[in-house]
Amino acid sequence: MGGKEFTSDPRCWFDPSTQTWFATILFLNDSSTASSLLIAVRHNSDPRGLWTEYSIDTTDPTGKGCPCFGDQPRIGIDQTNLYVTADEFSILGPQFNGAEMWAIDKSDLVNGVASPHVVNFPHLTTDIVAPQPALSTGRPDAEYFLSSLDSSGTGDNRIGVWAMTNRDQVGLGGMPDLSSVVINSEGYAIPPPAPQKGAKSKLDSGDDRMQQTQFAGGTVWGELTTAVQPAGDSSVRAGGAWFQVKPDTRLSRDRSCVDRPPGLHRRRREVPDVPGGAAGRGRERGGRLHPDQQRAVPERRLCHPEGRRQQLRVGGRGGRGGRAVQPGRGEPAALG
Repeated sequence: MGGKEFTSDPRCWFDPSTQTWFATILFLNDSSTASSLLIAVRHNSDPRGLWTEYSIDTTDPTGKGCPCFGDQPRIGIDQTNLYVTADEFSILGPQFNGAEMWAIDKSDLVNGVASPHVVNFPHLTTDIVAPQPALSTGRPDAEYFLSSLDSSGTGDNRIGVWAMTNRDQVGLGGMPDLSSVVINSEGYAIPPPAPQKGAKSKLDSGDDRMQQTQFAGGTVWGELTTAVQPAGDSSVRAGGAWFQVKPDTRLSRDRSCVDRPPGLHRRRREVPDVPGGAAGRGRERGGRLHPDQQRAVPERRLCHPEGRRQQLRVGGRGGRGGRAVQPGRGEPAALG
C-alpha cells in the first residue's frame, strides 16, 4: 500500500473446521476514485506465511454520490460459505446507498481456487445499515444475520433477523435464498462519548450498528454498543446490549420478503429508561437487569432484491497469479 492509499476496518477469523484464517479490510486508492473489499486467506493454523489475496470492486460508479466504498465490512462464516456485508457510502460525499452482502464458497477459498464462486445481494436496504453475519459454530441449518434498525439515530427497540438457506447453491453456480423479518427487542440508542481517566477529552463510542453475531447451540447471539443509564447513576453512559434469538427451521423461501413469521423467538434483557432517546424501554428491578423471555412478533418485513452475479479476480500474492474469476449464480463481484 502507498502512502496516500487508505485501509480501514480489518476483521479476522480462524475457522477450526478447515484450519484456515480469513481476513477482510476495506481499501481506497490514492486518488479516492475507486474502492475494494480485500479478502485474504491463509490455509494453515499458523498465520505467519503467504496468504492468498482477493478483491471485490466496491466502487459502484453508477450509484448515488459515487464513486463509493463498502464501509465497515463485517464477516461471518459457516460450514458452506464466507459471508461479508458492508454499508455503501460515497467516498467524497454524505450519500448512503444502503447495505450489500456477498456469499463466497468457502471450499474454493480454502483450496486457493483462482475462480471462487460468489453471489452478491446489492442494495439490501435503503435506510438502515448492513446486517452482521454470524460466525457459526457447528452446522446450522441456515446462515443467520442480525441488524439494528436505528435509521433516524434516535434509538429503536426492534432488530432485523435474516436467514440464508440453500447455501450450497453458491458453490454450485446457483442462487441461495435470503429471507428476513423484524422482531421486537430491548431498546438501544447511539451511545454518548465515553470519559477517559487522566484526560478531559472523551472517547468516541461509535454508533449502534450490530457489531457481533454468533451462532452456537441453536441460538443466534448479537451485540451492539448502546446508551444506558446504570442504576444509581444520573448520567447516560456508553454500554453494551446483547440479543439472544432462537430461530426454528420453518424459513420462508421468498427471496424478496418474508411472507410469514419464521417462528423466531427472542430472549430480552430489560434495561432502565434512557432520557432523550428510545433506548432502554424497559424497567429496572432492584438495580439489576433480569431476563424476560417472550415470543417475537414481527412488526414489518425487510424487503430486498434477488442476488446477482459478480465477477471475481484473484490477487497475485500467496503464490497464485491474477486472472479473471467465474462467479456463481447471482451477480459477479471482483475478488482479487
